[in-house]
Amino acid sequence: MVKTTGGPALGASVSSPALTESAVSLLQDNLTEEERQLWTSLGPNWTHPRSGWPIAPHPCVPRLLVSGLEADGQWFGRIRPSHAQV
Repeated sequence: MVKTTGGPALGASVSSPALTESAVSLLQDNLTEEERQLWTSLGPNWTHPRSGWPIAPHPCVPRLLVSGLEADGQWFGRIRPSHAQV
């Protein structure tokens, strides 16, 4: 995404993922130097855990377009991947 859009600005504008403390720690402990530079360029929305935010960010709600219809979060949760075993 960063290469396609010409830089980290689009990713930095995202207010969610609102990562957990564990996720931030995992990234801090395991990224290469090059990966860490990219990650930190995305800004505090990506590098600071949500527990440290003064107010909770808006949750991320997936939206799908299926046959021209927009699916809400509840419907999205019932989609079964085509590779799921029956």
